Amino acid sequence: MINDARIVSNAAQQYFMDKGVTNVGLSILIGSASSNYVRSYSKGNTITVDPLVCDPTFTFGVSNALVGTSALTFDIEGHLVSDPY
Repeated sequence: MINDARIVSNAAQQYFMDKGVTNVGLSILIGSASSNYVRSYSKGNTITVDPLVCDPTFTFGVSNALVGTSALTFDIEGHLVSDPY
């Protein structure tokens, strides 16, 4: 889950820099279109916050049936700043 969250975090940060915005919907970041930043995340993982908002950190929930749900916070450079594990 943390690896998938990190990938989505980095994609969000790239989108923020490319577009000069501070929020992005997951449908823009994740999907099979050539304009998406991430094709998919691992089977069974779910991101539970949409849209992602950066102010100056951003937090989103990830869940997996085996592990449960956690909130992860990333800084403006995409580094994990809260590790629930």
